[in-house]
Amino acid sequence: MKWTEHGNTFLGKNDFISAERCANFALFFKTSHGTRAQACLCKMFAEYEMGRSAAARREINEIKRLDSDLAKVRRT
Repeated sequence: MKWTEHGNTFLGKNDFISAERCANFALFFKTSHGTRAQACLCKMFAEYEMGRSAAARREINEIKRLDSDLAKVRRT
């Protein structure tokens, strides 16, 4: 979870390249569904902000597969 947290910190600083790298590192080493879904979410936001919509869509599909509750969009 440490690398995902680092990635989220970089997302907050708008350093999307570093956020994506941290998420990739987390995905490489973490195998539990919950941790993997969180890393995919971090990676998805970074890819979206860098204009990589197709890659972001792949991450969204992976998040839906791993954790459907995390993938739900809340409408107000």
